[in-house]
Amino acid sequence: MESLPRRPTRPWDHRHVHIGVLRLGAVALLVALIGVVIALDTADQRNFAQKMLAAGVPATATEVVLKVSDGKGGKYVDAVRVTIPTSDGQSRQAELAFSLAEPEGAEPGRRTPAAGSRYAAPLAVLYDPSAPSELIATVDARSFATADEPIWIGKSMALIGFSVVLGCLIHVVIAARRRGHRWSWWGPSPPRRH
Repeated sequence: MESLPRRPTRPWDHRHVHIGVLRLGAVALLVALIGVVIALDTADQRNFAQKMLAAGVPATATEVVLKVSDGKGGKYVDAVRVTIPTSDGQSRQAELAFSLAEPEGAEPGRRTPAAGSRYAAPLAVLYDPSAPSELIATVDARSFATADEPIWIGKSMALIGFSVVLGCLIHVVIAARRRGHRWSWWGPSPPRRH
């Protein structure tokens, strides 16, 4: 059986495919890096919350102030500042290390949370006796300590992104070798033979 003749290829035939593969690789790398950041940040929040639940000292915040900011995505809570009593009868202020605060329709600026909301005073908090400025609301500590889903989402994004990047690199190397390019790690490519 006679094989069909191959259609001659021109150098520019595959250029758009290679550029598309490189763009896909760049987007995949961005997705992978975002996934790594999500996984690391969520793991940090979870570890801090678990540490505070295990060894944190409970206290009750008598005053709570939300700092609401306005960004491109809308209003968000930038910080939650609480006032807690100390053992010597004084009071001190500190910001919560992590929070799940929602602006609840408040305008930008410093606002007291609405009565009955997640952060309304009196608010149960946990603090580290060795670093009293590290606080977390008890309700947030419980939420963060069991939050596995964001970690898996971040890890999945990283795994898929890096896999696509690896596939794109393999494609580029195979395509370069088909065109006669040879790369070596220790020096320049040997001259091409015709």
